[in-house]
Amino acid sequence: MMRLFKYVFASFVALLIFSTTSFALSSTFNNLVLEKAELENRSAVKTLECFPFIENIGFMDDQQQLVRNCLKGLRTLKAALDEIPDAEYHTVGISNRYQRSGGFRTILIPWDARKLDLMEFLRKQMPVPQQELYLKKIYDLKKKISEELWAGPLYCTLKISNEQCLRGYETLAQVSSRNPKRKILWREIVLTDSFNAWNKPFALTLKFDASPDAMLEYIQRDPQSKWSVRKKMYEKIESLYGEELRKHLQLANIFCAPNLTESQCIQGAENLHGASANPELQKRFWSEVMIDLHNTIIKDDFNLIIRFDLSPDQVVQHFSQRSTSKESTENTVLVEKLDKRSKNNPSRLRPVCDLLGLRTSLCRQAFENFVDFVSNHRDFRAVKPWTEMMFVDGKQLARVNFALNSIVRNSYIYVDANSNREEFEDFIMRFKQGGS
Repeated sequence: MMRLFKYVFASFVALLIFSTTSFALSSTFNNLVLEKAELENRSAVKTLECFPFIENIGFMDDQQQLVRNCLKGLRTLKAALDEIPDAEYHTVGISNRYQRSGGFRTILIPWDARKLDLMEFLRKQMPVPQQELYLKKIYDLKKKISEELWAGPLYCTLKISNEQCLRGYETLAQVSSRNPKRKILWREIVLTDSFNAWNKPFALTLKFDASPDAMLEYIQRDPQSKWSVRKKMYEKIESLYGEELRKHLQLANIFCAPNLTESQCIQGAENLHGASANPELQKRFWSEVMIDLHNTIIKDDFNLIIRFDLSPDQVVQHFSQRSTSKESTENTVLVEKLDKRSKNNPSRLRPVCDLLGLRTSLCRQAFENFVDFVSNHRDFRAVKPWTEMMFVDGKQLARVNFALNSIVRNSYIYVDANSNREEFEDFIMRFKQGGS
């Protein structure tokens, strides 16, 4: 039965994409969703991420160009794979460089790659005997490290190449022979391109090309000491600014990115505190703020990322554009009403808003588009297996990557909540039973 379902789904996707390639949608996100589905159907690629390791996004609108660049890279990849149908890459990152990592089925490609250059890169796969030799080297090194130094999770991030990963394990194996026989307190060891803290507090990050002495020094550190330093920093921020941030903004939490220094983190909190007296900011919801080294992003009505060195005036300038608390509440109430109106609609689709990274104004706009569509197309029926339609902010890189690789993408239709009514109708008609 499962095999039959996969066949039916693959056949449907092929028909769907065939009917859409005659003309392009205006929404970059909507195009990405359709063309990623086509790529999955006709190649080994299952995971596609847009700029997966980019740290310096900048401001909110800067993400839009990255999404457009990703679509350009995806189209070049599809064209190259048409010429090399037996290429067995499972994970592709549209990035700013060529790189092989994570073994032999994961690659990064530049978004502006030329088709011929990309074809040459795809063909240059290491021969199977050399792949097996590489994997054996990795296995033997990890076994040695585990026996002498560390028995917990040990891995390389996809930020570094296969060759860099091997180099890091070779150095770490030297370190393991020199380490005193005592328990290591880290829960994970991660080889990557820097010593910057990983996204897990008890995971130790090691720079792959560090010297054995540097690696040994980091390994012997107590992970609790790192948290103790951060804890004191947060206590200082609380004592200096916490009371007034809660009073003015009702701010629930303030965090700092792991790669920020203590002075940068405190500077960001100070700037936010200086801006918090502004009445325009006080009219808006505030829940969680992340102080970041590079980025200033409005994730949704509640959660924000603020670059640490934005002056109070700049903070006001960027975040007074958000919906007021009153507007957010009104949007939420209207969405609830529209949700009730859309229940048991004849399209066979249940509309929902993305729970992360979606402003209520966009959720409301998307629901209005959906209700308007089903009212004007009462004969529309979504072809199986589609049962849900999720509205996503297609201008936010993180939510684009979520939609492209969601585990339920075989039943959820992901649509850009920024679409106007014509764009929305154009997209949803691609999923009409019997063709558009």
